[in-house]
Amino acid sequence: AEALYLVTIHHYDMVMCDIEMPHVDGFAMLSRIKHKDPRKPVLLVTGHVDDTLEQAARDGGAAGLIRKPMERDTVVRLLRALLSE
Repeated sequence: AEALYLVTIHHYDMVMCDIEMPHVDGFAMLSRIKHKDPRKPVLLVTGHVDDTLEQAARDGGAAGLIRKPMERDTVVRLLRALLSE
């Protein structure tokens, strides 16, 4: 709830959140963020990627799905690409 509140009162260029968080599902967070600002890029992070998760992320409007453990260079490249759009 606090994260969603912060996203709605502050301007962030993008949001990155885990699919599994205490008290809120990452897909629920994605949906709420997209409802408030459909253009805001949202990256989801997960420890287990499969076709179902990737499709759910796309369907929900996620800008991408990153698998943990994350490679620093991969994340930096993805963030730069999203922020330059």
